[in-house]
Amino acid sequence: MLRKSINILLLTSILIIEGCSGTKKYAKQALEFEAAGMYKDAAKYYLESLRRDPNNIEARIGLKNNGEKVFQDYLDSFFTAKATGDNKKAIYTYIDATNYAEKLKSYNITVEEPSYIKNDFESLKQDYLENQYNAAKVLMGQEKYKDAQNLFQEVLTLDPEYKDAVNLNKIAYVEPFYKNALDAYSQEQYVKAYYLLDNVVEKDPNYKDTKSLREECLELGIYTIAIVGIDNLSGDNVAGHKIQASLLTALTNNNNPFIKIIDRENMENLIEQQRLNLSGAIDENTAATVGELLGAKAVISGKVIEQKLNTGETKVYPKNGYQAYSVKQFNKTTQKEEFVTKYNKVNYKEYYQLNEVKLSYQVQLTSLETGEIIFSKVFDQNKTDEMHFALYEGDNKFLYPEVKGNVSLDRKRKRALDALFSAKKELKTTTELMSELLESSTKSISNEIINRVDRYISQ
Repeated sequence: MLRKSINILLLTSILIIEGCSGTKKYAKQALEFEAAGMYKDAAKYYLESLRRDPNNIEARIGLKNNGEKVFQDYLDSFFTAKATGDNKKAIYTYIDATNYAEKLKSYNITVEEPSYIKNDFESLKQDYLENQYNAAKVLMGQEKYKDAQNLFQEVLTLDPEYKDAVNLNKIAYVEPFYKNALDAYSQEQYVKAYYLLDNVVEKDPNYKDTKSLREECLELGIYTIAIVGIDNLSGDNVAGHKIQASLLTALTNNNNPFIKIIDRENMENLIEQQRLNLSGAIDENTAATVGELLGAKAVISGKVIEQKLNTGETKVYPKNGYQAYSVKQFNKTTQKEEFVTKYNKVNYKEYYQLNEVKLSYQVQLTSLETGEIIFSKVFDQNKTDEMHFALYEGDNKFLYPEVKGNVSLDRKRKRALDALFSAKKELKTTTELMSELLESSTKSISNEIINRVDRYISQ
């Protein structure tokens, strides 16, 4: 604790010394500038000196003498700009002057400003604001909204409460989005219109008829997709039903407000109402019929190409190893009894099994409006799980591997053997592997379908 306190004290002392050294260096440089008549640079360096040490009296005196000259330069520039009719320059020069005066004031240095100058500034500012405000309104009438927005923002920077500039600035921002949304709506580009109106809602949810128009765009732009079947041409369609169910779950969880997936229950109810016999394979004509009955704009169909589940045989391999043990033995050289490590040849067993599944299927999304194939993909992948471990009746910590009939003390080989004894002794079933493959594949395909449909309906 004492050492920590000493370290903090030393660090503080170093910082103080460096600060004092820095403030003196800047004050000295400022003095040289001042002697050369370079009062702007002198004021700058005096400021830096005071920033490092606000108690530097010499720097404060120097800043007052030179800072007053810099401040007077600002005022002179203000009068010059005013006299030449450059109101914008005059206004911003005066603002710079007041900001500089505030900076000096933070070091207890006050500069004098004739009272009439502020009146001149206020008069110029009002004229300037009126001109910029009126110019912005003209630009609004010409539908040059971005230019108008720039002028309104400048007005608000100079006077945050000037007339109705806040509201007009907001209109200048949202009106282009609103007009573009109307154009998109008239061209039946409802998705585009919806997202354009999002920008309006973010700024002003009550702007004109934005709310109702946005809701209408969502209603008109809904793209309904029905999954009408994943068929297995080889017979048993359990795999097809599982793919369809998994794909339905993945698609239903999408976050796109325009894409609606008809769920299994509604689909079955609607089909039952129409008394369609879909017990056999669903061909393209049947899929289209089902889709139309469901009010869908597109249907997802597909087929299982290949499905294999291979539960591997558990293989057992007898292995030889060496069990280390210690014995007491008399050492003739040292004339003492010592413990010596010896090795007995023993047997242990290694177990190995590999479970593997393979799944290949094709999914296709077809537009019922145009007959176009919007999306098509073949998924073809396999998944495995491997089990490889060892069992030994004794203590495997003292078991060493055999290499060419002899004990091996190689550390790498020993670690590899130890790893077998701590390896997992269970593996996933082919049913579990197939479920994981189904979930990962349908999730990936679902994302691709949603992205493709989003591009398709946004065109």
